[in-house]
Amino acid sequence: MEEVSQETVRKLNEEYNFFKPVLKILQDNGGELDSYSQLDKLMPQYSEFTEEEINFKKTSRKGNDYTPYHFGRNFAIKNLSIAGYLTYSRNAPIKLTQKGLDANIELLDIEKDILEVVKPYWDKKKKEAKNNKNLSEVDSGEDEDKENSLRKKYQNDLEWQNEILNKVKSLEWDKFESFCRGLLTKMGFEIDSIKGIRKSNDGGIDGFGYCLDNQSLKTTRVAVQCKKYSDNPVGSPEINNLRGAIDTHRAEYGIFITTSYFSSEAIRSSREGGTPITLINGEELVSLMVKYKYKVYEIPTYIPDEEYFND
Repeated sequence: MEEVSQETVRKLNEEYNFFKPVLKILQDNGGELDSYSQLDKLMPQYSEFTEEEINFKKTSRKGNDYTPYHFGRNFAIKNLSIAGYLTYSRNAPIKLTQKGLDANIELLDIEKDILEVVKPYWDKKKKEAKNNKNLSEVDSGEDEDKENSLRKKYQNDLEWQNEILNKVKSLEWDKFESFCRGLLTKMGFEIDSIKGIRKSNDGGIDGFGYCLDNQSLKTTRVAVQCKKYSDNPVGSPEINNLRGAIDTHRAEYGIFITTSYFSSEAIRSSREGGTPITLINGEELVSLMVKYKYKVYEIPTYIPDEEYFND
């Protein structure tokens, strides 16, 4: 991926640039979205950021890769929650409150209506950090991504998701294709034992399955393509190649799975033409692994009730 400008990185890091787009996306989609990935797909249509900029990765001075967009997005959602515009929690939808549904985004004063409202909350957090002698990390400014101990507290979801995705990226290509077929099997697809598995006759696919609709009892054929990319996006040529394979195998639709993400042209190509193609990016792949408990284990843990202890 091409390097983006420092100014763009700064804007991606800043939640201020996401308040109105997040609210507008939710208002235009019934006030609720099931996941961050749904929000991310719509963000280029509602903000100044491109698909490539949203998925841009940067390395901090400590050697850790991070996605600047995630910080801006996550803290916009956090502050909108504190200000009373929406609710969210782990494995639950992002949902507008009545205040969020009624908000006139054009007239929304970010400074007055959001930042001034959340200031007491963050002032209290800073005071607690000082009392715990943790503010040195906040004030040092050594880490170029600016994420201090207060902010990192709300990034634990990203940490385990990235760890899982990195494990998937480490698979050899043939094991990755087998992994994807196994996930689809776990989701209820019946995977063909020949098509897409015996490479001499795969017709440009990495899997072929049958999906039964339990209500209509209709079985549909689906062609599957898998690409294990590190950072580069999947482009429209790969989508078009899958569409050709769909026609060859007379499938009703296709599924394209990647550990990376899809360019805006690829997303557009997947929606054009007579055959629909479902796109699953790296973040959505991890979500499906968690949802269907495929190759992951849940570790029970406990956290304090912050509303009670900080009241």
